Amino acid sequence: MSDQSNLKSSGDADEHCEGKKDSLYKNDSWLREQYNAQQKTEDEIAELADVHKNTIRRWMDKYNIERRSPSEAQSEGNIEPLKDSDWLREQYWGKRKTPVEIGDELGLSHKPVWTWLDKHGIETRSAAEAQTEGDIESLKDPDWLREQYWDHGRTLAEIADDLNVTDVTVNKYMKKHGIKRRDTTSPEVQSDGNIEPLKEPEWLTEQYVENELSAGKIAEKLGVSKTPVLRYMHEHGIEPRSIAERNSNGNVEPLRDANWLRRRYVEDELSQYEIAESLGISARTVANWLDRHGIEIRSHGFDPDHLPHRVRSEWELVVANLLCDIGVKYEYESLEIEYGDGRIYTPDFVTDRYVIEVKGHVYSNEIEKAHVAMEHLDERDYVVVGTELPADIHIPLENQVALHRLFE
Repeated sequence: MSDQSNLKSSGDADEHCEGKKDSLYKNDSWLREQYNAQQKTEDEIAELADVHKNTIRRWMDKYNIERRSPSEAQSEGNIEPLKDSDWLREQYWGKRKTPVEIGDELGLSHKPVWTWLDKHGIETRSAAEAQTEGDIESLKDPDWLREQYWDHGRTLAEIADDLNVTDVTVNKYMKKHGIKRRDTTSPEVQSDGNIEPLKEPEWLTEQYVENELSAGKIAEKLGVSKTPVLRYMHEHGIEPRSIAERNSNGNVEPLRDANWLRRRYVEDELSQYEIAESLGISARTVANWLDRHGIEIRSHGFDPDHLPHRVRSEWELVVANLLCDIGVKYEYESLEIEYGDGRIYTPDFVTDRYVIEVKGHVYSNEIEKAHVAMEHLDERDYVVVGTELPADIHIPLENQVALHRLFE
C-alpha cells in the first residue's frame, strides 16, 4: 500500500496555532502595508500581532498577498553563489558544510540554501547523515550494499560501524536501492546467538528488572540483537523502562509508591509536568508510572482550543505544539497502513517528509507495526518520538532539539 493512499483531512494546518485574540492582521490594507510597504517578514508581523506565523500566512493567502521567495526575503545577503550548482555542491558535499553554515557565510538564512539545493537537484543528506562524518560513498553502490547485507549476512549495525555512520543511514540507502531486509522480527534469525534463555520469563525478568540490565546488554550477553530481547519481553509482559528512566539523573523512587503518586496527581491535582519537574525527570516517566499503578490519567487538556484536532496524550500535545511553533504543516492520524489480517495502523503525525509516531507505552504488536510502516513508506522517513522502536529515526521525547532539527 502506498503511503500516499488513504489520506483523510484533519483540518487546515494553518489554523493549528492561531492566536486567541483578534488583531489588525485580519485587515487587508494593514497586512499589505506591513508586508509590502514596510517590508516586514511574516515572523515580524506575527510578533507584532501576537499570533503565530501560520496565522499571518493564512490571512495573506485569503487576501491573495503574494509572498516573497526565500531568496528575495534575504536581500541583505548574497545569493549569487547559490546559483552556481558546482560551487554549491562543493560546499555541501565536498566540504561537508551544513545549509546553516553556508547561509551564515553568505549572510543568509538556511532557507534559500535549501531552495537552491533543490533547484540544482543536489541530493541532500538525511538528518542522520548530517550528524556523522562517516563514509557514505559505499552505501551509494547498491551492488556493494546488497553483497554486504545478503551475501555476507551482515547486520545494518555491522555495516554502519565499518563506515562510521548510523544504522539509520544504512537503512535509508537500503530502502533507496530497493534492497529487501531480512525478517528481523523473528528471534530465530539470530542463529549465531543463544535465544533459549529469553524464552524463560523468570530469567528475563531477573536480568532486566532485578539486575537492571538494559535490553542491549542482555542481547550482548547472549550474542543476539536487541530485537529478540524486546520481542520476548513483550511476550512475557515485561514492560520496558522508558528512555527517561534509563538516562535520567533524577529521582524515580517516589513514583514507585502508588499512594504518594496518587496524592500528588489526584488529591493535589499536580500535572504530570509539575511532578516530573519536582523529581528532575520527564513527564513521560510520570505517565508510565501512573499507568502502572492504574491511576487514571486526566483527559482534559487533550482537546486544546488552538488545535483543530484532539490528541490522545500529553506527549502528543508536546509534539503538536512543537510542530506548530516551528511552522510545520501536518495532518493528524490521516494515514492508514494495513498490516496483519486486515488490521489498520494509524501513525500520529504526517508531514511532507516524515511520518511521526509518538510512543509512550509499548504494546505487543508495536514492533510489527513499526516494521510495516518502514516497509510501506517509500517517500517519507518513519520517525518514532519517545520509547525506542524500530524506525528510520528515533528521538527521545525529551530531546526536542533533535525533532526541531528534522525540519531545518
